[in-house]
Amino acid sequence: MVKKNLLEQAASALYYVAENGDPKIFYLERYRKLADCLMEVSKVLLEKDQPKIKVSSKIEVVEKIPAEQRELLDIEEDEDFIIVRPRQFLRAENFRIIASVIQEFGGKYIPAGRGSYFRIKKA
Repeated sequence: MVKKNLLEQAASALYYVAENGDPKIFYLERYRKLADCLMEVSKVLLEKDQPKIKVSSKIEVVEKIPAEQRELLDIEEDEDFIIVRPRQFLRAENFRIIASVIQEFGGKYIPAGRGSYFRIKKA
């Protein structure tokens, strides 16, 4: 919530400068503070999005997923992504284990009902 609010304030300040040309000193100082906050938020968001482990093949993912959960999955590889599809409904505990491994590689869960899957961008 705080991050979104800072981004909105920065956008508002930028809009003011664009609409009014040369801002008053008060707004210029406020703009500088907001720009600093925006830079700080951007750094945090960029660090968060960086995968902890870079992956180049599905073998690396397969080795990291425990055998019990691996049996529940189909793992495919294409040019840009590794796709991990559940063969059946994953109970909460299995989902949590698989999702944590996928997140280590910077992957995401793509909800699509029965067609839901995990996707990992290849390095």
